[in-house]
Amino acid sequence: MDTIPQVPQQYEFAVRALARRTAMVLAGLLLAGNASAAVPRTCTVSFKMNELVAVGSVRFTANYPAGVELVGSGAAASCRSLVRDDEPVSAEFVDDDAGTLSVHLSSAGGFPGFNALAICDLLSDHAVTNDEFAVTTTEVLDPLGLPIDPMPAVSVLEAFCPTTTTTTTTSTTTSLPAVTTTTMPLPSCGDPDASGSITPTDALFVLRAAVQGGPCPPQVCDADGNGSITASDALRILRVAVGGAVVLACPA
Repeated sequence: MDTIPQVPQQYEFAVRALARRTAMVLAGLLLAGNASAAVPRTCTVSFKMNELVAVGSVRFTANYPAGVELVGSGAAASCRSLVRDDEPVSAEFVDDDAGTLSVHLSSAGGFPGFNALAICDLLSDHAVTNDEFAVTTTEVLDPLGLPIDPMPAVSVLEAFCPTTTTTTTTSTTTSLPAVTTTTMPLPSCGDPDASGSITPTDALFVLRAAVQGGPCPPQVCDADGNGSITASDALRILRVAVGGAVVLACPA
């Protein structure tokens, strides 16, 4: 009696990923009336933790919906850490190719919980939204390896699919009014919006500069004066904003 050949274990992830991609193409054919396959959208999903805690290790899973697959397979899932800190952060991403991504981020020296954590590349047959991803935080430890209680939650920061738009421009002649020059106050250390006071909005501005690489001069945003702008600077500014006894040390 003939037996069904077994798929070698090392090829299991690739076979399951191929099956998911085939299902997406077939669904595209049906939706297009069998004329042509729908081209999957290239999207991303990112994750965050917004707790003012020192984290040594965090583990979480993210379930993604039907019609969505991660780029890559198994331990080769196309994901990367977004944690910006002075200490190196180890990142492990494993996609089971069945709708669940497992993530483990760790650092011997710890990193601030007030951080964007990771981002992954997706292929989707629709424009994804945040509420389509179910995130479960399974473990959060402090830098000493002790569980943090209550356990901070990880959530979706943004599910995003870029769109292509067409813009039509027309030429017009406009008479401009007289220009009035207003001198704006200059930003100071920890106050990038130059409001005159340090608020959580300033901390958020610095965090975005650290994570996304936006413009932010060191004399304003390098709150610990170590020569680089990281999430630690945003955490230090936030502590000042909420009344903490913290000294800002931006370079001159």
